[in-house]
Amino acid sequence: FATFLQGLTLSAFINLFLQIRFRGQVVKWVLYPLQRTLCAALDSSSSVRETVFWLLKARQVGGTEIIAAWCLLKCLAFPGYSILVLSKNGGTARKFVSKKLLPMLDRLYKYAPNLPWPEYHITQNLVTFSNGSSIEAVNSASHAGRGDTVDAVVMDEAGHGEFEHHAEDIFQSVQGTTEHGSSAFMIVMGT
Repeated sequence: FATFLQGLTLSAFINLFLQIRFRGQVVKWVLYPLQRTLCAALDSSSSVRETVFWLLKARQVGGTEIIAAWCLLKCLAFPGYSILVLSKNGGTARKFVSKKLLPMLDRLYKYAPNLPWPEYHITQNLVTFSNGSSIEAVNSASHAGRGDTVDAVVMDEAGHGEFEHHAEDIFQSVQGTTEHGSSAFMIVMGT
């Protein structure tokens, strides 16, 4: 099943498996043109082994949801894949897990319950999967990520919170976490 997921583009994964809550109902996630463009850009960046993906976005366009879906696809498709999400503060890190990842996972597993999804466990800022993959969301302190080795780093709301005051330290710190392999990837996004 992981091999099947590895062959999917991000937009295909979203179209096949993910749903969203809209006006109190769970409905199929229909991507807006900008979201389709973002999915295609992420797919092409990861396939050509780019190491840094810069995303300057407007607020409320669904960019963080697309990034959360990307994180899920990577962790489900590639056993042992680890992602570190740096947020502007601890509250935003917890929201990434509780408001983005958890609802997507719940709906994904309910929508297609007979597929062999890996089991998952969620704590406050960490999602671990039975296939060895993980997504951890933390505050972007100047030492964030130092000493960790991950496959991807997502810098959410870069330009706000700790990013604003310690951007160079944070960037150097997380750059070291992704230098362990040719598949290392960094997403830097902000408004």
